[in-house]
Amino acid sequence: MLHTEIVFRLFERTREELLYADYQRVLAGEMSLAVWEEKWKEDASRISIVRSPEKMPKLLTEDSFIPQGMDVYLEKAPRFAPVFRHRHTFFELVYVFNGHCRIFFTADGRDLLLNTGAFLIIAPEYEHLIDIDDENSIVLNIIIRSSTFWSIWQNTLRGNTPVSRFFKSHLFGRNGIPYILFDTETSSDIQYYILESLNEQFEPDEFSNAVKINLISMIFTLLCRHPSSKTTFMESGDGKNSEVADQVISYMLLHFRDCSLESLSEHLHYTTNYCSKVIKESLGLSYSEILKEIRVQKTAELLLTTTMKIADISEHVGYRNPETLIRVFRKHFGITPAEYRKGKKQVSAGEG
Repeated sequence: MLHTEIVFRLFERTREELLYADYQRVLAGEMSLAVWEEKWKEDASRISIVRSPEKMPKLLTEDSFIPQGMDVYLEKAPRFAPVFRHRHTFFELVYVFNGHCRIFFTADGRDLLLNTGAFLIIAPEYEHLIDIDDENSIVLNIIIRSSTFWSIWQNTLRGNTPVSRFFKSHLFGRNGIPYILFDTETSSDIQYYILESLNEQFEPDEFSNAVKINLISMIFTLLCRHPSSKTTFMESGDGKNSEVADQVISYMLLHFRDCSLESLSEHLHYTTNYCSKVIKESLGLSYSEILKEIRVQKTAELLLTTTMKIADISEHVGYRNPETLIRVFRKHFGITPAEYRKGKKQVSAGEG
């Protein structure tokens, strides 16, 4: 599909947008509520959203957005949609393809006006509202499965850049930066990769999922390589804590198989008690919680990219007893490692 065709499709009003736009006419006195309800009576769920946006779920999960068989999903945020408070269990990527939108963070009252080319990455669990009230404004949401995001981060985003520290603070901690905002208006490369990702989604084949993952990885790489002077890092915590958190995660990622609090403390030149305290203060999680997170994510990666037996994976990630790994994995993902591997294989087979 040509890029011009994709752009035309983006600007074309969807049925959902037509419904919302008609309701704006109701509010302006140009259409009666009764006529609007009769016209859209087959869309009862959306009528309910418009009339009572406060009833929308406040916590949104990746499975409520990403279709089965996809690891990356791009969705046009509907224009004229009712504004409601919500938060996500995943990183939300917001790209303003054209025009503008407003995003309001409820925790601190911060109000952002995003214009064409703005690329905003919102961390999980931060409540916000998004408002798109203009016909010519096209805003895209990019959603990435958590397991896929780990792989992208491992292969693309590791390092000591501000972008890497942002993701690191949330993948392995709870005291992270709420968001990062990039100005990519002058970057034709970013828009090109966005359009190519949409092309793969609109006309998919058996390779489209993998292609989209690589295209999104390329976008992250470009953001790391050429951060704009207008890039905004919404910081939280002090610089010293951020530096310690980065050292902790970097060390544990290299030594997760045989890492111990004692060896980490020695590396940082701290006592074990002080090291434990600093980790909790800087990352919001204990040493053992961070180590479990690293090991379980590494396990998920090995399940999908290798044919290693569960017992071998267990030893590889640092668990001597496979039963311990199975218990930790089930608590994190809700299924066993074997079920996780089988489920992913079935999805891949379905795509082909």
